[in-house]
Amino acid sequence: MEAQTRPERPVLATVVAIVGLIFGIMGLCAGPMSLSIYFVDLGPNPVVDVVKNNQLLFFYTIAAGVMGVFLTLIEVVGCIGLLTMKPWGRTLTMFYAGAALLLLLVGTGVNAAVILPAMMSLNDPAALGGAIGGVVGSCAGVVIPIGFLLALTRPDVVAAYSGEF
Repeated sequence: MEAQTRPERPVLATVVAIVGLIFGIMGLCAGPMSLSIYFVDLGPNPVVDVVKNNQLLFFYTIAAGVMGVFLTLIEVVGCIGLLTMKPWGRTLTMFYAGAALLLLLVGTGVNAAVILPAMMSLNDPAALGGAIGGVVGSCAGVVIPIGFLLALTRPDVVAAYSGEF
């Protein structure tokens, strides 16, 4: 009887894992720092002032930031699983991508519906530019999660991580 061997890791899964680890490690460093601006006085910042002056928006911002850090941790663990050919690595990375898309969509909606109008009312071109940049940045932020989902649902990747070897 011939022993079954573990399938070879698809190149696409390796690319997803490396990209995910790079962005994940950066996110684990930057996420807590981005939350700190709401608790440390760094001088005038119209966007931070709008968020701090609206209790619901402040709560949403902190909760979304904490969820983002937690999701980034899931991304890093999932990508390690992808590199070590664990079926749960694909599952975690796909969960991360789906949840990140949802969080990005909600965040873009909040930015467009609440922060952008507040910045427009300030008549400050820099504040308005920052708010518009936030909306555009959020839209660009969907590229990686969508790419992860497309890559990890390819038949060769699904088969490699099916656990049936």
